[in-house]
Amino acid sequence: MGRLYKYFVAPGPEDKELPIPESPWHSSGYVKIPLKHYHLLIDLGATLDPIQEERFYELSCPESGRMQVSPQILSEMIDFLKMIKEKVLTSPPLVPEVMEEFPENFTPDEHGRMLDAVISVFHVAQLPDAPILAGTD
Repeated sequence: MGRLYKYFVAPGPEDKELPIPESPWHSSGYVKIPLKHYHLLIDLGATLDPIQEERFYELSCPESGRMQVSPQILSEMIDFLKMIKEKVLTSPPLVPEVMEEFPENFTPDEHGRMLDAVISVFHVAQLPDAPILAGTD
């Protein structure tokens, strides 16, 4: 089995770019993050706000692959992800050295860029009737 990724797809046309600088974590409205790094980030979020972490985890793993979320919940999730990003950027690297389980040791800035990509999907989804697609592949 190959490497697994967590993905989020912004609503709207497939070729519409996200409103953030280019990064390896997104192409147009499609965000793809190595699953193990996604879990590191969300686990960090659990130490900051376990209730929001649980809600985010549920939202990011919808059974149908589509999530329709109210603007208020989207706003709360954006704030939660920004809180994780702030913690990541002011902490030592989540993976200090390469190991079998983590074949790359991304810098805090790179983990921040992963979070920026997810945050941007949630921003785009604040438009009316704009479901997000999410899953693991």
